[in-house]
Amino acid sequence: MVNFEKTFTSVPLENDMDPVGNVFEKMLSEQCERPREAKKYLEEMFLAPRAAFGLSKLARSDAPILHTYLPELLDTIKQRHVPELEPGELREPVTRHKEGGVWKHTLSVMAAMERKEFIYAVKEVYGLDEEMSKEEVRAILFEKLGTEFAWVPPLHDIGKYGTQELRERKLENGKRDLYYSFQGHEDLSGELFDKIAQRLEFDDAEAAKIRQLLVDHMEMHKIARTGGISQEDKEEIFGKPNSEALLFIQLADTMGNYTDAQDAKQKVAAFLTAWREMKEYKAYVHNGLEQDLMMSA
Repeated sequence: MVNFEKTFTSVPLENDMDPVGNVFEKMLSEQCERPREAKKYLEEMFLAPRAAFGLSKLARSDAPILHTYLPELLDTIKQRHVPELEPGELREPVTRHKEGGVWKHTLSVMAAMERKEFIYAVKEVYGLDEEMSKEEVRAILFEKLGTEFAWVPPLHDIGKYGTQELRERKLENGKRDLYYSFQGHEDLSGELFDKIAQRLEFDDAEAAKIRQLLVDHMEMHKIARTGGISQEDKEEIFGKPNSEALLFIQLADTMGNYTDAQDAKQKVAAFLTAWREMKEYKAYVHNGLEQDLMMSA
């Protein structure tokens, strides 16, 4: 099991290990008073390899850019997925989000996009050469999905800090299972992003795409993770804008969540099944539209 506390919060990154070092140094040396410059630096970091390490390093630095432009992201550092254990309290060991709180989950999701299983999934659905490097695969992914996609993993759960509800269930062994629910956090993530987009002076089209991905980022979980939904609901989800990007964020999200009994390979298999179903549905819709056009001509 990876020690996330050590990996993401306490290990200093040396310059020769840090591929976002140049961007990071700019953030330290400049006040980033111009919003569009700050947006450019942040986007470069989110697009770069080892972006999770870069973000972790930035959060531990004296650079003002996150406090100034992404305070909503920093708020997630304080948000737990499960309540702290009271002295003498009998409770089941943590089974939800074993990677830690919301901040660590966010870093885990970003890191998941560089895991060999995720890279394999990208190669598989886009028919890429098996020998292609991770960096090349990531570049193609962002080319196909748009650079806006790079903002979604770091911001997808910012709405959890504000939608926390304590839930409890009694277990047969007399212990309690306590956890937090965050119903509607995806909608709040979209609302909070509106403020971020204003601060960083996003173009309207960019902001609209990122907002939609944040608000809809839970939708593909209904297909790829839970299953058992009606064909009508499935087709509605497949018909959403940016459905390919939504399916990829679902894969990164579930790979960054150390709760499920599924391992990474099983999660990729579920993703590939959902991808095939989505493509079949879109082909069916496309063919139907073509036939309608021919009949009306």
